[in-house]
Amino acid sequence: MPAPVHEDRGNPPGPGFNWVPGHWRWAGNDWLWQHGQWVRQPVPPMPPVIIEQIGVPPSPQHVWVPGHWVWRPEAGGWAWVRGNWYR
Repeated sequence: MPAPVHEDRGNPPGPGFNWVPGHWRWAGNDWLWQHGQWVRQPVPPMPPVIIEQIGVPPSPQHVWVPGHWVWRPEAGGWAWVRGNWYR
């Protein structure tokens, strides 16, 4: 996963808004930067990365994409996306 991108978040759009920091997410064949955003709900800090066991690749062409956190407002906050093998 690439290093985090520095974002200038500016001022909140109004009272009661909290900042969701930008983060990398896997987009099927590469990492895509998900820009930070202001939301009108509590935003806890991103939890620590979960260390996962990496199994044997299904083939030599597969590459491991580590698990990572993504912001899912419909789920109420941060959700862990498990690591997986991709080809």
